[in-house]
This record gives sequence, C-alpha cells and structure tokens, in this order.
Amino acid sequence: MSWWKDKLEKIIVSSSKSESDRYPDDLNVKFAHLKLRKTFKNIVIPAIDELKKEIELYNRRVIVNVDDTGLNSVTLFVYSCSEENTNKYIEEFCLSIIGRTYQKAFFAFPEHGNSEEPRIVKIEILSRSGTLAEFNVDEVTQEQIIETFIEEYSKWINY
Repeated sequence: MSWWKDKLEKIIVSSSKSESDRYPDDLNVKFAHLKLRKTFKNIVIPAIDELKKEIELYNRRVIVNVDDTGLNSVTLFVYSCSEENTNKYIEEFCLSIIGRTYQKAFFAFPEHGNSEEPRIVKIEILSRSGTLAEFNVDEVTQEQIIETFIEEYSKWINY
C-alpha cells in the first residue's frame, strides 16, 4: 500500500524543482528566439520595407511575406511587367532572410553541445540559388541586408 506514497513523493519533489533547473536548454532556446525577434523587428523588417518602397518607384511589384509566428523569416519577391502582356507580372527576383539558432557543438556527431550554453544566433540571407550571406544576429545592420540585396539583384538582372 505504500508504493503510491513513494510515487506521490517523487511527483511532488520533481514538480517543486524550479523550471530553470528542469529546463535550462529551453531557456537558452527562448532567449535565442527573443534575440531573433528583436533583430527582425528592429533591423530586418525596416531594411526590407525600405527596399520595397524604393523598388516600387521603378514600376516593379513587390510582395513581402513574413512567417506566421512573426519575426523568424521574411521573403521579398520582386515582379516585373511581362513584355508580352503588360497586365501580367513575372517573378524577377526572390530574397529570403531566415533566423537560425544553433547549439555550439562539442564534437561533430557523437555528443551534442552543452545544453546550458547560450545558442548561436544567425541571420541567413538566401536566394533561389542558395545562401548569399550569413550574419551574427548581434552584428547585422540594415545596410548589410540592403547591400546584399543590391549585389545579388544586380547580378540577377545583368545575367
């Protein structure tokens, strides 16, 4: 009859531990996501918005998609008017910016990194052809995002 008392004690003792003692990894992940959201809100989205306004001055249609969770990724599509049909737009260029969090690796595969270590947080800029640039979330600027877009857009248009 006392087995249930032991089980009850284990349940209560384990639930009374502080959440950070039970889930230190979870706190590091949440902190990393907060850093990403702050960067997207203060740097990435304003840079994309500035690009959108400027591109639209040149008779291009620009669509910006932000992920559903809001502030982990954004994609900018640039459409130009079709030469055959002026009522039809064709995709001219696509640029995606994705926030990524990595665990600092202890070794290649046998062991994962220490879950109590802070996450590595990066912003990755991609086109349809692959990764264009990667920036540390604490160091990325609006100018770097705009510069990456301009460099790749000019290559794409002049190809």
